[in-house]
Amino acid sequence: MTRKPLLFLKDILSAIERIESYTRNGKSEFLNSSSLQDATLFRLQTISSDQAHRRFSSIKVAIAKSLFLVHKMIKSEYLFQVTIKKAIAQVF
Repeated sequence: MTRKPLLFLKDILSAIERIESYTRNGKSEFLNSSSLQDATLFRLQTISSDQAHRRFSSIKVAIAKSLFLVHKMIKSEYLFQVTIKKAIAQVF
């Protein structure tokens, strides 16, 4: 039995609301909490699931951009932390 498209949209909306709640306290808290990162990535996977892609192909680009931005944010913060650690090591 197939689900109605409206139910998939409700799942997507619920995932977006949860992501907003997970990231509400800012970038620093998000980056310091692996559980918040895992939960956010899980919800992004819910949004980008194969079922959602088949039913709502017009949102693929927006989903891909969201995933890319989250990845880029995590990567840039990691590189920043590595650079700071190296700078501190050189000073001390």
